[in-house]
Amino acid sequence: MPWLAPLMVAIALRAGDPPAAPPEPPPIPGTTQVAPSGTAPATATSDGSGQSSATPTEATVAPAPPRRLWVILDYYKEFGGTVVREGEASITLKTTTGEERTVDRNSIVSAIPLLDAPEGTPVIVRWRNGRTIPAELVSDGFEEVVVRIGRARTSLPRREILALEREPPFEEQLAGFRAKIPADAWDVRMELVRWLLAKHHPEIALEELREIRKNADSEEAARMMVRAEAELELLQKSPKARAKADGAETTTRVEVVPRLSDDDVNMIRVLETDLRSPPRMRHALELPTAVQERYAGHERMPPAGPERSRMQTWSTQRLLQLLFSMQARDLYGMVRIDEDPEHLRLFRKRVHDGWLIPNCATSRCHGGAAGGRLVLATTDSKSSRTAYTNLLVLLNFRTEQGQTLLDFERPKESILMGFGRPRNEAPVPHPAIAGWKPVATPLQKAIEEDATAWIGGMYRPRPDYPVKLEVPKAPGRVDDPAAPAAQPR
Repeated sequence: MPWLAPLMVAIALRAGDPPAAPPEPPPIPGTTQVAPSGTAPATATSDGSGQSSATPTEATVAPAPPRRLWVILDYYKEFGGTVVREGEASITLKTTTGEERTVDRNSIVSAIPLLDAPEGTPVIVRWRNGRTIPAELVSDGFEEVVVRIGRARTSLPRREILALEREPPFEEQLAGFRAKIPADAWDVRMELVRWLLAKHHPEIALEELREIRKNADSEEAARMMVRAEAELELLQKSPKARAKADGAETTTRVEVVPRLSDDDVNMIRVLETDLRSPPRMRHALELPTAVQERYAGHERMPPAGPERSRMQTWSTQRLLQLLFSMQARDLYGMVRIDEDPEHLRLFRKRVHDGWLIPNCATSRCHGGAAGGRLVLATTDSKSSRTAYTNLLVLLNFRTEQGQTLLDFERPKESILMGFGRPRNEAPVPHPAIAGWKPVATPLQKAIEEDATAWIGGMYRPRPDYPVKLEVPKAPGRVDDPAAPAAQPR
């Protein structure tokens, strides 16, 4: 039933669920997990990100703070407490009455960690009847759970709630939704648009709507486009709303990589434009006059007289074609490209937002000092400025052997592609670094197809971008080998 997957995605989007949400509560950070009878338990440690992984105990690791658990023994027996002792066979908790209670691990149906996080943290409330709803944390207690749903402060009895889970970052949710939605499922992509607007991201909603309107005759998409444009205008005028849309995390981030300007982004779009399939574009009214004044004697200019005068009526596409033929770079900035060329749209939506940001650009990886020589921009990660900055980072980077990350002649053989694969499947594997993991298997094929199309679609011969990216040197960093000579356009 090919319609089933899109339908399930649409239901999830309406409910506000994060993608691929686990049906059971998350593992208990820092504690021995409940194992089925006859199975050896595994020890898990947390890096503070909410994800756990099995690792051996190290003497250098500081002891974890006391953990609060809600323990379900069966349908009639459950209680909450703070962990005071634990072993392979049992766990002891101090209850709210002060007594210590020891239970056999094999008798535990579920051990749910209570959430200790700052007030206002985005969470998903999971009821025991299967219902879920996004909210903001106030407190996660043994007697009751207190959250804000919209503007209302709501108290919920502990026995009605299965768990509070941190809401995944927006980038991770968006990547998950996009991975599940077939490219031509236009009705389901309209559901994604509604979700994006509810999450205060009209700029991304507009990208989706433009693509929908190119391929489907939808009156609703036209109406939603008007709404998205109005919301984007309001968002750009309101710093407070912009901060809310970007998320609280952005207020504490340090901009390690200075981002490109809007003019820089436009210049890259111009140089990457394929006039056989042009994106939407416009030009300054004075461009035809400027061309005639500066390049009057160029052999590619129309003959002087009526034919040259008609340049005032030329389309932007025809003017840009003339500029390219004359390599009139000083006038490229008078052309404005209003959307990403197709191959850069693939990079931005599928590779950048769906792979690099949620997997590679964390503060413990290439989003901070721990990333070594390869450092990605993370501020306002959904903006074109950030995406194009990171595009330039990838284009400029050289390995210690002087190799480029992208192979434009053989995209599938690009080193960057290998970095997303398991180490034993990549000709040049990702360095063995703690915390790194390959792209999730269900997404790997789709990501590789999109990345291949993006790399293969880059303009060749490669143009020389008149854009400078000043990346601060990390401690111990060496200068990258010089890039091969670029071709003018």
